Amino acid sequence: MTGSKPSPDSPYDPLEGGGHYRIDVAGESHHQATLKAVAGPKHYEGKSYECTASLCLEDDNRFDSNAVRVEILGQTVGYLHRDDAVKYRRALSECGKGRGTYAAKALIVGGWKNRETEGSYGVRLDLRLGRRSPRRARAATANQLPYSPSHADSSGQQGNRKVLLGLVMLIGLAWLAYLLRACTV
Repeated sequence: MTGSKPSPDSPYDPLEGGGHYRIDVAGESHHQATLKAVAGPKHYEGKSYECTASLCLEDDNRFDSNAVRVEILGQTVGYLHRDDAVKYRRALSECGKGRGTYAAKALIVGGWKNRETEGSYGVRLDLRLGRRSPRRARAATANQLPYSPSHADSSGQQGNRKVLLGLVMLIGLAWLAYLLRACTV
């Protein structure tokens, strides 16, 4: 796949999002080694590493002619989701921006590792693509930054574990009370 080659002096994207990092990048699970090389090894508390990404239009992408590749330090780390890629291209056109590679602020998140769990790295971009659907707005609110094991409750992983632990403790206490009553009778 070819596309415009990013340059280190690419102008910042005219659609800068004001520091909210609401646009999730797709496909970063295939680029974990690159993300680790940029953000550093996994850490107990996870990562929240700010950097710059290049957004490259891929008109000749065989899967999606609207594809927008996301690169960090010249290495592919994923793509904009299909609907975000269409919005990005439309917004560039409305701004009068030509076909080029633009830079955007990026945040590498996740990447925690402790005794219980391990999280993959993810990438979020600071872009404003116009109005978002209520579903996407709720998803962005649920995934507040920085992302770490202590924030996993919003995705359900850690929350389910806490509920299960609470139920086990409740059953254990009920069983203990039963045994104590049986011994005193």
